[in-house]
Amino acid sequence: MTIPLRGLVIGLDGATFDLLRPFIAHGWLPHLQAATQRGAAGVLRSTVPPLTAPAWGTFLTGVNPGKHGVFSFQRRRPGSMAREFIDGTALRGPRLWHWLAQHGLATACVNMPISWPPEPMPAGGWMITGMLTPDTEHPFTYPPDLAEGLRRAGYICDIRIKLHERDVATAEGLTAVARDLHTALLRREAALFRLLAERPVDVLVVVFETMDRLQHYAWRVLEELAAEGDAAARRSTLHATVLACYREVDRVVGRLLAELTGPETPVFFVSDHGFGPLRRRFHVDAWLAQQGWLRYAAGRATLRRRLRGPVQRVKRLLPRSLLLRGRRALATAALVDWSHTRVYSGRSMEHAIYVNLAGREPQGVVPADEYDALRRAVADALLALQDPATGRPAVQAVYPREALYSGPYVAEAPDLLLALAPGYEPSGEPLAQGCFSDAAAEGAGIHQPDGVFIALGPGVRAGAALPPHDIADALPTLLYALGLPVPTALDGRVIEAAFDPTYLQRRPPVHADLPLPAVDLGEAGGYTDADAARVEERLAALGYLG
Repeated sequence: MTIPLRGLVIGLDGATFDLLRPFIAHGWLPHLQAATQRGAAGVLRSTVPPLTAPAWGTFLTGVNPGKHGVFSFQRRRPGSMAREFIDGTALRGPRLWHWLAQHGLATACVNMPISWPPEPMPAGGWMITGMLTPDTEHPFTYPPDLAEGLRRAGYICDIRIKLHERDVATAEGLTAVARDLHTALLRREAALFRLLAERPVDVLVVVFETMDRLQHYAWRVLEELAAEGDAAARRSTLHATVLACYREVDRVVGRLLAELTGPETPVFFVSDHGFGPLRRRFHVDAWLAQQGWLRYAAGRATLRRRLRGPVQRVKRLLPRSLLLRGRRALATAALVDWSHTRVYSGRSMEHAIYVNLAGREPQGVVPADEYDALRRAVADALLALQDPATGRPAVQAVYPREALYSGPYVAEAPDLLLALAPGYEPSGEPLAQGCFSDAAAEGAGIHQPDGVFIALGPGVRAGAALPPHDIADALPTLLYALGLPVPTALDGRVIEAAFDPTYLQRRPPVHADLPLPAVDLGEAGGYTDADAARVEERLAALGYLG
């Protein structure tokens, strides 16, 4: 056993109690079961929208997206309707490891989304980048000399699900994805323990993406496992392989706890968002067109609708470069007649609406003095919208950006943010009629706001059921558990309900007006065209760019 860490954060990307609890009840996740029994557990609310990039950004910084500047996987280029993919340099302000380094603590960060390109880690820490890393031929570690050994071992930053995209609708294709995720997990485990033995640190932050990736594609399989237990696990090779991935994550969790922690080590399990079933799609631009706020360019939306079916049928025969060119040529921005459009939607997972504002958008038509009234009108119409298939509202809430976010980067956010009813996903795909389509037959999953938080360690209330807290609260709580002051610059607050009252009395949280740590992001970020194509195909495969 190595010397116990001072602190451990285990990120379970996309984890939800809706699956963890029944899987624990079936006896499949003994180490996570023990963690919930020994520790305090509750819902950790994601950002709005519940999207990987802003949520993990808020976890790392302890502030809302208006202060760290990441709202999605893409951002608008000034003076253009084109989008560019963000990288780690888009996240402004100090991260977790910068605050820890102020107190002489070194951090290792492994597989964190939006951490590429690798940045210099203070106080002797190190990093292996995660989601949005183009590939391991690029620099993906700090210090750089870690990379060669990882390459020789076949380390995988993020599996290329797009390689299986033409087959994810079949059991064989999904089984292949699950096996690749299993392989990536085993290689990450081996690399992690080897490097910790060679380069000890005080705090480890490691993220496992296994659950998120499977839940995007295999939600129906997971629902069957949760409901039917061992009977479902024996049903098919796919069911058994998917379940094996979850059990393997649990095994690695057990090893982390056994080999890296001691009685004084605070441990936190964190997910960036939850998950749930995809039932219906709300085609936002189609609805805006019906309301008269958006106009499609003549013939282009019809062409995209007509091509969609044939392209889906022959995708496996087409070169990936041709598919990407086609997606860009018929992207939503290319379908719109901007001179007659006042409002338009963002990419699907943004849950966003933008005003085509004069002076901001290249072909903006809405005067500044009409901006607020237009937003109110759109919000009112959305809240009144009912899905004719269910007779119930599809939109639960509509937020002006300034109602959700505060800070210097609010102006970079979408103008309106949507919270859809459970089971609904926004889409920019045009429709011949109506604005809803059924998606239940796909058996897919989508992000939901309620993630997972579990705390273990000194002073934590064993078996406590916590009220919901925000993901911004995780960093202040970690700092408190490590015996460090909580900077007043953070938005989050210590999750005091996780700790015994007598412990809090002996060690009340200390808030301090600490100076912001210096942040060195190293070399400038940015993707080449080839890099951007790799990132695009992975995000499209997960449904983020529809």
